[in-house]
Amino acid sequence: MYLLMDSMHSLQALYGGTFDPVHYGHLKPVEILANLIGLQRVTIMPNNVPPHRPQPEATSETTQRDAGPGHCG
Repeated sequence: MYLLMDSMHSLQALYGGTFDPVHYGHLKPVEILANLIGLQRVTIMPNNVPPHRPQPEATSETTQRDAGPGHCG
């Protein structure tokens, strides 16, 4: 995770990974951290080509569905 501050009032984070498939084990720690340190925004950046294992099987549609309402889009 990378933290960015684009102004004194806007702390944001980038969270990258393959998320194959996305699940609460990916989302819940980010949500907790965001609340603890006051992140204004977390951008989740899926990587479809992992450097350490074979290509993921999840599609963007299943990833959005499995993330649940309010987590994608």
